[in-house]
Amino acid sequence: MELMPPINLKVANRDRQQVNALISDSLQSSSATIPGSLRKKLQQWTSYGAAFTQKIEVSCATKSKPLDCINNKNSEKLLGLLKEEISKANYGLAHVADEYKAKEMLQGLYDVLSWFCMNEPSARFCRTLVLSGFTLTEVNTEAFSPEELIVEANTRYEAFLRLMCDFKMLGSFRPQSSFGESFETDQCSATFLLMQVHTQSLDSVEIIPVQSSHACHAEKGCWKQMSLRAAIIDLFGEYTQSSKKKFINMWRDAMSPLLTPPEDSILIESSCIRPTLSKFIQTRDDMSNQFDKAPAPQKKAGDQTN
Repeated sequence: MELMPPINLKVANRDRQQVNALISDSLQSSSATIPGSLRKKLQQWTSYGAAFTQKIEVSCATKSKPLDCINNKNSEKLLGLLKEEISKANYGLAHVADEYKAKEMLQGLYDVLSWFCMNEPSARFCRTLVLSGFTLTEVNTEAFSPEELIVEANTRYEAFLRLMCDFKMLGSFRPQSSFGESFETDQCSATFLLMQVHTQSLDSVEIIPVQSSHACHAEKGCWKQMSLRAAIIDLFGEYTQSSKKKFINMWRDAMSPLLTPPEDSILIESSCIRPTLSKFIQTRDDMSNQFDKAPAPQKKAGDQTN
């Protein structure tokens, strides 16, 4: 999808019609309207939503309080327009109404969010995922009735829209005051992401037998520890009643429906892990190749083309 010109929040908010046209024009010339798999459409919208959010972050970067700017009413209205645009019928994304579409939606959301985090590990959603210890896992569709699958798929789709448009979690902004809370290197963050979006990799994780973060770092390991406190500071730059309330609202509405609580002891307990950057790169490249090569799924009679 084509990127848009720089965003002036105040001007954009005054002229909603111009912004609508801007969004629509940048999408109409892309492959968003070409028939294809729902998974591919989710991938395109995720990329577009992330780019849109980052434009807002750039526009707010020079403000004295950039986080307040990112979360103000002007930004909310802009992303609200993006959410409205997604609902247009010609883009082929909507709440599902049958078992086939529900399975396609569930698999698509898992594939796309995994792919996104492997390619954009600095995104707010992906950083929060790492710090929380929760995982992205495939849904066992055989464990649900058709009716339950439809409800689950629509719940997750709505959470995905809120994650992108309401809470701006596909952006990469990080408050300056949170930098001191960063407890790992990029290599370690990549290792943790691999563990939490590609759970098959847990079988090959190498544990370094030490009992503290200091000893772990001395062994050039990655200290894995669940910390919602660190996640809150990473997002909002402070740990206060106000930031906790914001985090809880975001978590309940946008993240919890998409994630699975940690079950493996490696994720639950503090541990020292050998970094696996090469495995991360290989898995990331494999995911991207699968998107490039994956054919559109076979349609059933009565299914929509878009």
